[in-house]
Amino acid sequence: MHLRAIAALLSGTIALGGCAGVYHDAQMTKTQTGGETVAAQSANYTPLKSFPKRGQKTSIAVYDFPDLTGQMAKNDSYSELSKTVSQGADAYVVAALREVGGGSWFRVVERRFLEPVLQERRLVTGQFTEDAQRAHTQAERGRIKAETDAVDQDVEKLRSDVYRDYGVGGGQPAQQNLPPIEQTLDNLDRYRARRISEIGKEVPFSAFVLGKPMDDIIPADYLITGAIVSYDHDVINGGGGLRVANIGVKERIRRDIITVNLRLVKVSTSEIVAEETVTQAVESRLAQGSTMTYVTLDRILEAEAGTAINEPKSFALDAALRQALSSVLRQWTGQS
Repeated sequence: MHLRAIAALLSGTIALGGCAGVYHDAQMTKTQTGGETVAAQSANYTPLKSFPKRGQKTSIAVYDFPDLTGQMAKNDSYSELSKTVSQGADAYVVAALREVGGGSWFRVVERRFLEPVLQERRLVTGQFTEDAQRAHTQAERGRIKAETDAVDQDVEKLRSDVYRDYGVGGGQPAQQNLPPIEQTLDNLDRYRARRISEIGKEVPFSAFVLGKPMDDIIPADYLITGAIVSYDHDVINGGGGLRVANIGVKERIRRDIITVNLRLVKVSTSEIVAEETVTQAVESRLAQGSTMTYVTLDRILEAEAGTAINEPKSFALDAALRQALSSVLRQWTGQS
């Protein structure tokens, strides 16, 4: 008998918790699927992919999207060292920009992590220059050696003729009325020295004559700037409950607010051509059911079941940035 009562009590409690879970899932399922779905709940939001396609892309850059709130993650039990909101909001902005008009609006150029790109470019350029310098040096030294060898061959032929004319080696009698052989050989050495001096010196290497080892870095026509300007905890924090006999249900809700500001800046003039500030709610809900019954005259069995759903802050941040970007683009194109 007691076992049947306990089983019935547990089944009823689980059913209460299950009903609460279904209710909350229906209320918050949309917020659990990503920033785009959350943003779509706003009546003022134009989905980024639905913007008309463009034939020519505009280059745009995002340097950083800092967290200016200074808020640390809230924890009622112990001190948190982590931040309340993401420190990489620029990643959401870049992803959103690449979706506008099905990817036909913007050519997003890297700026947040530009230093590694520049370092790689320096490595490629340095290797290219080093290889070119090595090839240039080898070519110049090869040219000088070839011209020197040609002079030496010419001089050796002349030297052989001198020895023949002077009868050195006994091959034939010496010719008459010749200057002393020492003088002739000295003249030959001076001739060689003059010919060697006429050979062009090694031309210094210049990197300016090289072609480009890679394409130029794309300059940005526009910049996306802005920041996470505020995060307010517990803007709403409360709940309610009801108990009838030994069965009770309760619900609790907590709402935070995140605020972002986004600007579109024209690089050539530094003019802020459009800007928007957007707030987005971050909700947490708890639903719980409980029941109690006597299993014996002096023993009470109490059971509780429930579910809690916490909306990810990253979804809310992504949604706020998408709404701000949608508004900025409408202002820029005169659609607002």
